[in-house]
Amino acid sequence: MTLNSDSTAIVDSYVSECHADVDAQAVWGWNGNGPYKIVNNYLEASTEVLGFGGADPSFPNLVPSDIEIRGNHITRPMSWKGNQWLEKNLVEFKTGHRVLIQGNVLENSWVQAQLGWAFVMWSVNQNGGCTWCGTQDVLIQDNLIRNVSAGFQLDDKYSTPSVPMNRVAVRNNLLIGVDNPNIVGGGYGFLIQGNIPSLSVEHNTVFVPTTSSLQWSNPGIQTNHIIRNNLVGGGTYPLWASPSNVWSSFAGTGSEFSGNVVAMAAYFGTGYPSGNYYPATLDAIGLAGGGSAAYSVSSSPASLALAPSSQYKGKATDGTDPGANVDRIMAAVANVIVP
Repeated sequence: MTLNSDSTAIVDSYVSECHADVDAQAVWGWNGNGPYKIVNNYLEASTEVLGFGGADPSFPNLVPSDIEIRGNHITRPMSWKGNQWLEKNLVEFKTGHRVLIQGNVLENSWVQAQLGWAFVMWSVNQNGGCTWCGTQDVLIQDNLIRNVSAGFQLDDKYSTPSVPMNRVAVRNNLLIGVDNPNIVGGGYGFLIQGNIPSLSVEHNTVFVPTTSSLQWSNPGIQTNHIIRNNLVGGGTYPLWASPSNVWSSFAGTGSEFSGNVVAMAAYFGTGYPSGNYYPATLDAIGLAGGGSAAYSVSSSPASLALAPSSQYKGKATDGTDPGANVDRIMAAVANVIVP
């Protein structure tokens, strides 16, 4: 489905078998204003399942806007792995204003043509003629993400001139089985690249066996950069930033790193911020399913919540538990139809 239109809704639909050895998507748009409502669908495709941008619009200052993506199953069959199809990521935004992505189940993404991210969010002036293209005012919350190579790639902009991505909130998302043996190769929870003004990452749960649960690449000086109340850990470099691996070196005005539980955080240089918790092992977190639940793709959502006996219960800055509110997520995805 191509959303080069205005005022369009895709509701209660089943879209499958969208695959090719070139780009193939279930839903994609670049040449319409919106608003767009994509609600309660099964969406299946090989390259990206759903996204916006990737080509210059036909009209000056046109940006797809007012986009609602709720209650969808966004996926591809595992049986496609190793076939000839061109496979990249699940959701990608190269441009879009005022975007809500809430209460979806996203699953099955592996390394092939790209790293197999659940989300790729950035600003892209694809063909060089859309200097106004950009991604901003985005809320990604209450989503259940399973069996993906990597979680979130958040990037300020493409190499051609565009409006850098800004005002993005990633809140209350649960990731299960990132970079598990079925899809080995990615291993990021969050990769934050460049300078993204007013980015907030709050109350998410993600554990990775390789690479990094939180990594920054060439972050510059970040303003209003909030990393708060997350439950993360694992990987070769659980917390990592380059070129300077110290939080204070890139945390600018309005930035905050607090209330996080970061397990096995052995590589964040000398700059571990206070007001956070750094358990030495996964078992020390006190997950309901024990430390072994952190990496397993077969873990239930409830097993990745904190057990009543966990020493980190109620230790978020808002008085709740660090990490995702599993009950809230399961209520948000309760009506998603997963075959």
